[in-house]
Amino acid sequence: MIAAIFWTLLWGLPGLLLSTPLTVCLVVMGRQVPQLQFLDVLFGEERIPPPSERFYQRILSSNTHEAKALLDHVLTTTPRAEVYDIVIIPALTMIEEARYAEEITATRAEEMLQEIEELVENVYNLSQTLASPSRVTEKTVVCIPARDLADEVACQLALQVLEDTASATVMSADYNTSDVQQTLAELESNVVCVIGVPPRAVRHLRMRCHQIRLRFLRAVVVACVLSSDDVLSNLRSRIPTEDAQHVVSSLQLLNEYLSSLLYPSEAQIETEGPVDAVLGETVQEMERIDLFDGPEEGVFSRLASDLARAFEAPIALITVMDGERRFWEAQCGLPAASLTSPESARDLSICSQASFSESSLVIPDVAEDERFSQDCFLKDNGIRFYAGAPLKAHDDTIIGSICVLDTRPRQLSEHQKKTLVFIANAVMTAIELHADSIPDESEVDEA
Repeated sequence: MIAAIFWTLLWGLPGLLLSTPLTVCLVVMGRQVPQLQFLDVLFGEERIPPPSERFYQRILSSNTHEAKALLDHVLTTTPRAEVYDIVIIPALTMIEEARYAEEITATRAEEMLQEIEELVENVYNLSQTLASPSRVTEKTVVCIPARDLADEVACQLALQVLEDTASATVMSADYNTSDVQQTLAELESNVVCVIGVPPRAVRHLRMRCHQIRLRFLRAVVVACVLSSDDVLSNLRSRIPTEDAQHVVSSLQLLNEYLSSLLYPSEAQIETEGPVDAVLGETVQEMERIDLFDGPEEGVFSRLASDLARAFEAPIALITVMDGERRFWEAQCGLPAASLTSPESARDLSICSQASFSESSLVIPDVAEDERFSQDCFLKDNGIRFYAGAPLKAHDDTIIGSICVLDTRPRQLSEHQKKTLVFIANAVMTAIELHADSIPDESEVDEA
């Protein structure tokens, strides 16, 4: 637009007709002549690629020096585990995608993976010299690649992320089934983690988990599919419960789950503080906005995400209804197509039961509950576990409910049940406080 206005003011109608080809010529000059690169930045339309793409580009061009500089820069503001999830893992995925698409050879892909492995190891060793000693733990975890070298590099990343949680051992991607089974029998670890990198990770990961389960019936197997694109509930539905008790989609979630699994008493104590802190921030923010006419999507969406994370569940729903005004819904972990109409949630029998329950409704396995075994919403999304609490005002008016759902049967501790009710009460209190702060229409008219 700016270019069109400039050339039109300069040459009139001919300038308007020639503005587009002239601008294209300037952009091409900016891309080809280093001294004129500012023209490409000024007139071009390319977005600044995210750190993961820039890191991949530097590894692809064998520029490990700039790749390390980029990694060091991101690490100055972001925790290492998060950097691995948002920078390194996507780069591994891009390498795998390029290899499967035959954009790079298998030999070149292996060279790039080895460069990343060495780079991450150097960054980790440097951080260890500056950090305090890690906690000594007796818990053990074995990380097994789903198939190839990319999965093995991801296992090396997991080993670093889990350093304060457990003593981790990484198997080689060259191990066959008998080697894996023999090593597991010798190690006798607390947890077995099978880790895979997209795009073809799920099938090989599921097969590896199944092979482990056939030999070790009592083993705790966790499947880690390092993908930010797939909804966690979809991943869980593709890996049977009989093969893996739990499925995660990032190294951070893997560390959080293993922490709660290996140290249940500590996890229960530590959960109280962060949950209360998150709720406190949410309550304060709710008090500052109009929940039904303002930007409630951001507040409720964040609360739904925090709710799912607090209960280690892939799905969380928050439903709020304001009399005749409208029904509103926030969700985490479900594809948009499963909730095409907010009004449809009113008819969910399981949510209705939770809304009108006294405190909370927990169903360990909905498939075995005659009331909900044929619920279309639950069956279509593979829901097996439900825990909800009503949003009940002080005058006993029901305005909705909050709930967490899982694709696998499970139980909630008494502490978790109380936490769920506490969250519902906190949300309801915030709504009531906000409602009280809004002046009545009659008072406004009198004023």
